[in-house]
Amino acid sequence: MGQTGEPTLAKTFDHKVSTKKGNFTLTSTGLKHRTKKTVTDEQRIEREKRRRRLINQQTNLYVNIECETREKHVTELMKRQSKQECELDYEAWRTTQCKNIIIENRKLRETQYERRREYDVELGIEKEAKLVAEMQDGSKREMEQMTQRYGELQVYEQQ
Repeated sequence: MGQTGEPTLAKTFDHKVSTKKGNFTLTSTGLKHRTKKTVTDEQRIEREKRRRRLINQQTNLYVNIECETREKHVTELMKRQSKQECELDYEAWRTTQCKNIIIENRKLRETQYERRREYDVELGIEKEAKLVAEMQDGSKREMEQMTQRYGELQVYEQQ
């Protein structure tokens, strides 16, 4: 025993205190042959309380980690959905724009068709008027020729 009443390592154990490399062994430090302490009911209750507190802390920590993970997943999902919604909004806008352009083109085409019909009608009227004028000129010439022949015939008959 030492001066304080504690057994020293050299006197307590008959084994070597250190290994060949100079490290201490468990038996030489007295850690291998520990005696079991007797546990009282109060100590058991305290240990159970500590164990339950530790379990509760671990459970709370696990729940918090799981909540954070869920929040991250939900946030990621919302970002993805938000991106998809933006894409859908753009597609809807683009579809509306295309639809409006198609409608405008259809109206423009209809006005062009209407103008063409009016032009064709005017052209037809002009052609008809020309044809009528030509026919009138032709019939006038014919009448003149006939009156001239008739006059010539009358002159011929008078001779």
